[in-house]
Amino acid sequence: MDSIGVRNNTLQPSFASKLVAALNTKAPIYDSKVRAFLSIPDPDRSEIEERKKYVLGIYEKINDFYQSDNYSELRDVMIQEFEDRVEMGSLISDTKKVDYVLWSLGIQNVKLNKIKNLLY
Repeated sequence: MDSIGVRNNTLQPSFASKLVAALNTKAPIYDSKVRAFLSIPDPDRSEIEERKKYVLGIYEKINDFYQSDNYSELRDVMIQEFEDRVEMGSLISDTKKVDYVLWSLGIQNVKLNKIKNLLY
Protein backbone atom coordinates (compact mmCIF):
# COMPACT_ATOMS: atom_id res chain seq x y z
CA MET A 1 0.00 0.00 0.00
CA ASP A 2 2.97 2.34 0.48
CA SER A 3 3.29 2.62 -3.27
CA ILE A 4 -0.35 3.61 -3.69
CA GLY A 5 -0.65 5.44 -6.97
CA VAL A 6 -1.86 8.92 -7.67
CA ARG A 7 -3.41 9.45 -11.06
CA ASN A 8 -5.61 12.28 -12.27
CA ASN A 9 -5.49 13.73 -8.76
CA THR A 10 -7.37 10.73 -7.29
CA LEU A 11 -6.50 7.90 -4.94
CA GLN A 12 -7.92 4.40 -5.21
CA PRO A 13 -7.01 2.84 -1.84
CA SER A 14 -9.81 0.28 -1.89
CA PHE A 15 -8.74 -1.04 -5.28
CA ALA A 16 -5.04 -0.94 -4.32
CA SER A 17 -5.66 -2.80 -1.06
CA LYS A 18 -7.65 -5.47 -2.92
CA LEU A 19 -4.70 -6.01 -5.24
CA VAL A 20 -2.38 -6.34 -2.26
CA ALA A 21 -4.82 -8.70 -0.53
CA ALA A 22 -5.02 -10.88 -3.63
CA LEU A 23 -1.27 -11.47 -3.34
CA ASN A 24 -1.07 -11.57 0.46
CA THR A 25 -3.99 -13.27 2.21
CA LYS A 26 -2.94 -11.68 5.52
CA ALA A 27 -3.30 -8.14 4.16
CA PRO A 28 -6.62 -6.49 5.08
CA ILE A 29 -8.83 -4.66 2.63
CA TYR A 30 -9.26 -0.90 2.91
CA ASP A 31 -12.94 -0.28 2.39
CA SER A 32 -15.50 2.32 3.36
CA LYS A 33 -17.45 -0.39 5.22
CA VAL A 34 -14.40 -1.37 7.27
CA ARG A 35 -13.66 2.30 7.96
CA ALA A 36 -17.24 2.79 9.13
CA PHE A 37 -17.06 -0.20 11.48
CA LEU A 38 -13.82 1.13 12.99
CA SER A 39 -15.31 4.67 13.24
CA ILE A 40 -12.62 6.15 11.00
CA PRO A 41 -13.82 9.26 9.15
CA ASP A 42 -13.55 9.63 5.38
CA PRO A 43 -10.47 11.41 4.09
CA ASP A 44 -11.10 15.07 3.39
CA ARG A 45 -10.52 16.71 0.05
CA SER A 46 -7.14 18.23 0.88
CA GLU A 47 -4.09 18.16 -1.35
CA ILE A 48 -3.43 14.76 -2.89
CA GLU A 49 -0.25 14.10 -0.91
CA GLU A 50 -2.04 14.92 2.36
CA ARG A 51 -4.88 12.56 1.41
CA LYS A 52 -2.36 9.88 0.55
CA LYS A 53 -0.71 10.25 3.96
CA TYR A 54 -4.12 10.13 5.67
CA VAL A 55 -5.19 7.04 3.68
CA LEU A 56 -1.97 5.23 4.59
CA GLY A 57 -2.62 6.14 8.24
CA ILE A 58 -6.12 4.67 7.96
CA TYR A 59 -4.66 1.50 6.47
CA GLU A 60 -2.33 1.27 9.47
CA LYS A 61 -5.35 1.58 11.81
CA ILE A 62 -7.10 -1.19 9.91
CA ASN A 63 -3.96 -3.32 10.20
CA ASP A 64 -3.89 -2.55 13.92
CA PHE A 65 -7.45 -3.86 14.26
CA TYR A 66 -6.42 -7.13 12.64
CA GLN A 67 -3.28 -7.47 14.77
CA SER A 68 -4.13 -5.92 18.16
CA ASP A 69 -4.91 -8.07 21.17
CA ASN A 70 -7.56 -5.49 22.12
CA TYR A 71 -9.82 -6.85 19.37
CA SER A 72 -8.93 -10.54 19.50
CA GLU A 73 -12.24 -11.56 21.09
CA LEU A 74 -14.25 -9.70 18.44
CA ARG A 75 -12.13 -11.16 15.63
CA ASP A 76 -12.57 -14.65 17.08
CA VAL A 77 -16.36 -14.20 17.06
CA MET A 78 -16.28 -13.00 13.45
CA ILE A 79 -14.12 -15.93 12.38
CA GLN A 80 -16.36 -18.43 14.15
CA GLU A 81 -19.52 -16.89 12.68
CA PHE A 82 -18.01 -17.12 9.22
CA GLU A 83 -16.97 -20.75 9.68
CA ASP A 84 -20.39 -21.65 11.08
CA ARG A 85 -22.11 -20.25 8.00
CA VAL A 86 -19.72 -21.05 5.15
CA GLU A 87 -19.09 -24.61 4.07
CA MET A 88 -15.35 -25.17 3.81
CA GLY A 89 -14.77 -21.81 5.52
CA SER A 90 -11.73 -23.29 7.22
CA LEU A 91 -9.93 -23.14 3.86
CA ILE A 92 -10.09 -19.33 3.83
CA SER A 93 -7.57 -17.20 5.75
CA ASP A 94 -8.75 -15.62 9.00
CA THR A 95 -8.00 -12.16 7.58
CA LYS A 96 -10.31 -12.75 4.61
CA LYS A 97 -13.02 -14.05 6.95
CA VAL A 98 -12.82 -10.86 9.02
CA ASP A 99 -12.75 -8.76 5.82
CA TYR A 100 -15.95 -10.40 4.67
CA VAL A 101 -17.72 -10.05 8.02
CA LEU A 102 -16.74 -6.38 8.38
CA TRP A 103 -17.88 -5.66 4.83
CA SER A 104 -21.14 -7.49 5.40
CA LEU A 105 -21.75 -5.66 8.64
CA GLY A 106 -21.11 -2.36 6.91
CA ILE A 107 -23.77 -3.26 4.37
CA GLN A 108 -26.20 -4.25 7.09
CA ASN A 109 -25.97 -1.40 9.59
CA VAL A 110 -28.64 -2.92 11.79
CA LYS A 111 -26.46 -5.94 12.52
CA LEU A 112 -23.42 -3.71 12.99
CA ASN A 113 -25.17 -1.66 15.65
CA LYS A 114 -26.35 -4.81 17.43
CA ILE A 115 -22.83 -6.20 17.64
CA LYS A 116 -21.39 -2.88 18.81
CA ASN A 117 -24.08 -2.67 21.48
CA LEU A 118 -23.25 -6.16 22.69
CA LEU A 119 -19.56 -5.31 22.94
CA TYR A 120 -19.80 -1.92 24.59
